[in-house]
Formats: sequence, structure tokens, C-alpha cells
Amino acid sequence: MKLSQLIACKEPLASLEIKGVTDDSRKVKEGFCFVNTQNDNAYVKDAVSKGAIAVVNGEDCDFENTLTVEDTRKAYAKITSNWFSNPTDDLILIGVTGTNGKTSITYM
Repeated sequence: MKLSQLIACKEPLASLEIKGVTDDSRKVKEGFCFVNTQNDNAYVKDAVSKGAIAVVNGEDCDFENTLTVEDTRKAYAKITSNWFSNPTDDLILIGVTGTNGKTSITYM
């Protein structure tokens, strides 16, 4: 999947082919996008050494393929939602309220 399908970005980042997404530098594999939710550049170095092709970071860093965003946690939520084809779009949510009978009605 192209990085531009996961989050708004410009070339040359937009055309990068992403093979996976993680915010845990220990789980990065070749071709992954690493989202640095901890905002610690030591994690970026670790992720890049393990083969990260793109980094989403809260500040500029030395890695060439870095997308700088204001809020890395919001960016990670957007990226993972798009990675998994927006599963909440098909979610049906029903709320049961009241004083009595909530448990009974949910099991019927």
C-alpha cells in the first residue's frame, strides 16, 4: 500500500510502498512505516536500522523519509485505520439505556 493511501503526504514520500505499520521500534521489519508516538529519536534510529522505509515523527530528524506531523498519536490512529480498510465504517453501534432490563434485552 502506498504511504499516500494511509496519510496525506507529498512526493517522494507519497509513492513509498509500505509493507506494514507499527509504533514499536522492536517490531519494525523491512519496508515498514514506523510511527514514533514516544517522540524519542532513539526509537527512530532503531527502526531505521531494522529496515523502516518511512518514519512519522513529531519533529524533524536525520532520516530522509520522515513525515513530520503535529500529533503522532492522531496520525497513528489515521494510518492504522486506513491500513485496515477503515473497519469502523461498517460497525453498527447500538446503545441500551434505562433503569431495568438492560442485561436481559442485550441477550435476547
